Amino acid sequence: MDYCKNDITVEFENKILNDLLVNLRKFDLRTIETKPNMARARKRLVFGAIEIRKQLELGKVKALIVAKNLSTDQLMDDDFKFCISSAVNSKYITVIYALTRKHLGSALLNRRS
Repeated sequence: MDYCKNDITVEFENKILNDLLVNLRKFDLRTIETKPNMARARKRLVFGAIEIRKQLELGKVKALIVAKNLSTDQLMDDDFKFCISSAVNSKYITVIYALTRKHLGSALLNRRS
C-alpha cells in the first residue's frame, strides 16, 4: 500500500509465502483424506496453467502466485498469458511474483521442479 512505509526483505517475504503454501497444502491434504467430496468442491490450491485458467473463468481465484524465474517458452504459453492478463486486468485478484520454481515445488509438492 502507498501508506505503508515498512521495508520487507526478500527472506522475510519468501518465508511468509513458503509457510502460507505449506499450510494451505496441509489443509488440502487433510480435507482430501477426511471429506473427499467436499475437497473436490472447495479447492484451496490449484497448480498449473490449465487448472488456473479453469478457475479464473469460474471466478474463484483470490490470489495468483507466479514464480520469478520462468523461462521464455513458459511465458509464451497461451494458457499462462491468459492467466496473467486476466489476473492483472481484474482488480480483485492479487498477483504475487515471488519464490522461484524450485522453492514453489518444494513448498507445494515436497520435490524440486
